[in-house]
Amino acid sequence: VHQFCSQNLVSIIPLPTTLFLAASLAAIQNMQRQQQDSETNIAIANSSNGSSNSNNNDDGTADVDYSAAMREFIAMTIFVYVGTGSAATNTYKNAVAGGNNPAWVNIVALQFGLAIACLAYATRGGQINCAVTIGLVAGGALEVVQGVVNIVAQLLGSIAGASLLLLTVGSGEAEDEDLVQRDFTGLNLGSNMINARYNIVNALVGEIIMTAVLMYVVYETAVSKHPRAAGVSAPLAIGFAVFLAHVVLINIDGCSINPSRSFGPAVVASINGASGVWDDHWVFWVGPITGSLLVALAYGRCVIVRENKKLYERAAALATIKSRKLARRISTMEQSLSDSFEEP
Repeated sequence: VHQFCSQNLVSIIPLPTTLFLAASLAAIQNMQRQQQDSETNIAIANSSNGSSNSNNNDDGTADVDYSAAMREFIAMTIFVYVGTGSAATNTYKNAVAGGNNPAWVNIVALQFGLAIACLAYATRGGQINCAVTIGLVAGGALEVVQGVVNIVAQLLGSIAGASLLLLTVGSGEAEDEDLVQRDFTGLNLGSNMINARYNIVNALVGEIIMTAVLMYVVYETAVSKHPRAAGVSAPLAIGFAVFLAHVVLINIDGCSINPSRSFGPAVVASINGASGVWDDHWVFWVGPITGSLLVALAYGRCVIVRENKKLYERAAALATIKSRKLARRISTMEQSLSDSFEEP
């Protein structure tokens, strides 16, 4: 603007008028940028209207975010290592009650909860739990193809984490026979197993309920776009939900609520010679997935996803109104400038 005015306008237009024209041109450019932003918001709102088709290509195939899958693999590796590692290296039995020491239960529960919160932030909202992934797919919040890729990455990460834990704690008994074994969970690497004081029904019901609680928190804090939703604080709420589940279920079955977390330690422990890790393993798949689907279908899809769609539609309408107002203002200013140049 300055170059144009200095070369073409200064000789024929007074300085105040030149400054006014320059400011007007700058204002028009600014409003044009705002209009473009509004149009971009409309496009985003229309493409993210709560349906799971927003990641589809023109030919109908879905995009797969392999970087997200890689983050799932890394996060699950770390999660299994630090979570089951806290159980394998710190467990302590209460001889009187026949269960685990309450202080140890809280340590392990807090470890799992903090791990999820930390890694959910690090993965920019990763699931780190195939039951949660399945729940998001069922609720329409995640593409099916992306969900399958994420689950494969989680299972591989779980095996990797358990393998690293085996390398850390070793296998078998301590070298000094007077000492207890190095893996305080036996050779199980923190695998989920039902306590002899409880039965399959107890464990199954507990897994369903606490996974449902976790899935409810995920939908309300991470999936919901309501202004009062947790947003960036969602991983903290989700981490606390994981903590609550572990406090209840550790003494019953070690607490899974996450089939991915249960799978890797069972695979590595069985290869390393542990027995019994597969006896009731199906419970740690059926329970969490059932609880997740109950919430996803009965609440997530029917309430949260529909609410999100309404919010997107409202945002699109507001963006359209704003864009039209800006367009009228730009047209008025351009006409005003044109009239200024046409004046003698």
